[in-house]
This record gives sequence, C-alpha cells and structure tokens, in this order.
Amino acid sequence: GVAIHALEVLENWEALGLLAGELDDLRSMSPYLDAHVDRARGRSLVAAGRTDEGIAALRRAVEMFDGIPVVFEAARTREALADAVPGERAELLAAALATYERLGAAPDVERIRGNPAAP
Repeated sequence: GVAIHALEVLENWEALGLLAGELDDLRSMSPYLDAHVDRARGRSLVAAGRTDEGIAALRRAVEMFDGIPVVFEAARTREALADAVPGERAELLAAALATYERLGAAPDVERIRGNPAAP
C-alpha cells in the first residue's frame, strides 16, 4: 500500500503500472491489496491512454473498497475515476467529498473544493 500511495503522489504512472504487475500474484491474499492493485493499474492504464481498461480497473477498485469497506480509499479511487470519466465527474467528486467530510479529512475536502469540476 505505501509504495502504491507514494507512486500515486509522485504521479509516476509507469512505475505504478510496473508495481501493479509485480503484485498480481499477491492479490488473492487480501481484498485490500487487490483493490489497491486495481487502482494502481487503472491509474497507470488511463495515463497510458488505455482509458477503457483503466476505467474498468478503477470501477473494480471502488467496488472492492466499498465492499470491505474502506471508505477513504474508495473516495480516493472515485477521485481518480472522476478524472477518467468526465461525464460522471461531478457525481464521483460529490461522493468522494461527502466521504471526506464525514471522516473529517480536511486536506481532502479542500482539494476537492478547489477542483473547478467539483459540486
């Protein structure tokens, strides 16, 4: 999880995709790891222009994080999905914002409120 988060913050999408590939064999160990790998893969695929595949992976990650539930990570994944699916951007950002507000995650609330596409 930590390496994935670090590469996401650095926006090193190529390395993120490579890491996701290296973690494939470990996915079955934990739904949490499985969801992280899908988010990492989704973000790297979208960045590489393989948008449909990336969106599918991000949607799987949201579903898994919601099912665990790990609501903060689900919200972070909705933000990534919002960047990839402009037609759903407002709805996805609204859902992420509601989660961040409920959790008291002030930096995340401010980041979304600063996004011109946010509700």
